[in-house]
Amino acid sequence: MSDAYDVRVMFANTLDASTPTRTIVFRIDETKTKKIIRSTTGDVGRVLRLLRIGDGRVSRACDHAMVDVRGVRFDRTIAPALRTVTDARESTQRQFGALRDGCAVQLRFGHVDAGDDTIEVIDGALTLDPLNPSMEACVEALGDVLIESARALGTRAGSVGKNPRVWTPRKLDEEDNGYVPGKVKYESAWKPDKFKADLESYQGLQGEADPLLRKMESQERHARGLEMRIANLEIIQRGLREGVAGVIAEDSLTRRVVDAELVDEIHAKLALQNDVTGEIFNLARDCGVYFDDIEGCDASEIEQKAAETYTQLEICRAVLSAMSAELQDRVMWENYESGVETRDVLENGVRREHMEYLLGRPATKADVDASLKLPDRLRAKLVGGYDVERSKAHGKYIAAARSGSHALLN
Repeated sequence: MSDAYDVRVMFANTLDASTPTRTIVFRIDETKTKKIIRSTTGDVGRVLRLLRIGDGRVSRACDHAMVDVRGVRFDRTIAPALRTVTDARESTQRQFGALRDGCAVQLRFGHVDAGDDTIEVIDGALTLDPLNPSMEACVEALGDVLIESARALGTRAGSVGKNPRVWTPRKLDEEDNGYVPGKVKYESAWKPDKFKADLESYQGLQGEADPLLRKMESQERHARGLEMRIANLEIIQRGLREGVAGVIAEDSLTRRVVDAELVDEIHAKLALQNDVTGEIFNLARDCGVYFDDIEGCDASEIEQKAAETYTQLEICRAVLSAMSAELQDRVMWENYESGVETRDVLENGVRREHMEYLLGRPATKADVDASLKLPDRLRAKLVGGYDVERSKAHGKYIAAARSGSHALLN
C-alpha cells in the first residue's frame, strides 16, 4: 500500500473480530471533472472524484468505517449494511460524513463475490465545504485542497441567494390569518402589516464595542449615584447631630435616628443629570443606589455606612477602569485588526510593511485583492509560513506545501 494518499477508509466488523479488516486507499483523480453541489439545506460543497489505488475488496460483514482524509479522521457506521447488496451486477453507494459538517466521503461498491462474501470498492468522491467553521482544524492537512476548493466556491455570500433557509417562506399555522384547513399556504413577506412590523423591529448591526459601552454608561451612573449617597449621608449625619433631621429613638431621650419618612423623601427627590444630554436619572430606580439600609441608624452608624459606601465606590471605579481598557482594545480591534482600515494598509492581519517584506517590492492594491481571494482562516494559517526568498523572486506570495514543494497563492 502506497504511503501517498488523499483518502483512506478502513473497514471493520465491530461485532465479529474474526472478520478481516481492510484499508482501501484513494487519490484525487485529477483527470475527472470537479463540480459544485448544493444540498437541500443550502450547504455548498465541491466534489473531487477519488481513484482507488491497489486492491479494493472488503468483507460484506463489515459494519464500521474509519475515514482518514490526509490525517483528518472520523468514524461512521455503514448503513444500510453491505450484506443488502446481493446482485453481482448491482452497484450501490455509501456516504460517510455530511456536508453540513464540512466534509463527506462517498464510496461506490460493485461486484459481489459470494464465494468469499466480499464486495468490490469501485471508486469514490470527496466533498468539501472549505468555508465550514469545522474545517479550520483541517487546514494544515488539507491546505492546498481547501485553497483550490475555496477559490472554486467563491465567497459564502454567493450561495445565500438560493439558500432555502434564508428565502423559503414560512408555512401558515392554524392561528395565522389566511390559514385554510387542508391547504398548504405560505406567509407573504410583502403584506403591508408584515412589512411595517419588520421595519419597526429592524436593528442595525452592532460592533463589539457597543454592548460594553452601554454597560459602562450604567456603571458610570451607579458610580455617580454612590458619590451622591456619600454626600447625602454626610448631610443626614449633620442633621441628626444638630437635631434637624430624623426622630428621637424609642429607647433614648437624646439619640436621633433616621425614620422611614426621611428614607422615602430621599428616594423621591434625589436624582442626577447627564452633563451631555441633560437626561435626568432617579437615584434609586435608574442608578441602583438606595437608602433603606440607614433606617433606624444614628449619627455614628451613618458614619459607618458612609465608609462602607466609599469602599463600594472604589470597587466601582476599579471596574470602570478595567471596562475602559477593554473598550479601548475593542475599538482598536474594530478599527484596525478587523479590516476597517484601507485594504492596502491592513489585509486581514498582514500589514503593508509585512506584505512588502514578503514581496520584496512596494505592495499594490492588486496584491491585496489577489490575497483576499483566499479564505480568511487559510490566510491566517499561512501568514507565518511564507517562503520569503521565493516570494521575492516570483513577486507573489509562496507558501511551503506539505510535500516540500511550493505553491503560488495568487
